[in-house]
Amino acid sequence: MGVLHEKPRYPARATGREYLSLVGNLKSVPNVRAEIERTSRLTGIHAALDRPIGTYSAGMVQRFGLADAILPTLSRGRLARVERHPQATAAHPPPEG
Repeated sequence: MGVLHEKPRYPARATGREYLSLVGNLKSVPNVRAEIERTSRLTGIHAALDRPIGTYSAGMVQRFGLADAILPTLSRGRLARVERHPQATAAHPPPEG
């Protein structure tokens, strides 16, 4: 299971690839490099992976957050199914205030 916060915060100096590699290694994702490639293409952030996260636009940070959330949860087989039949689940609306 992955979590995407409303306003995710990431280390500004780290590149997207560095951060996803760290997450993938901490979660023991098999073939982490290949999974980063697949996940980044699925979420539309592949072209920005080698840029510092601090240079990403707000929309790019949201897409990066999605990649961060699904990277440890999607095996190759499940990722292929998601690419053919995308699904999203909202667990709770953002708090008011």
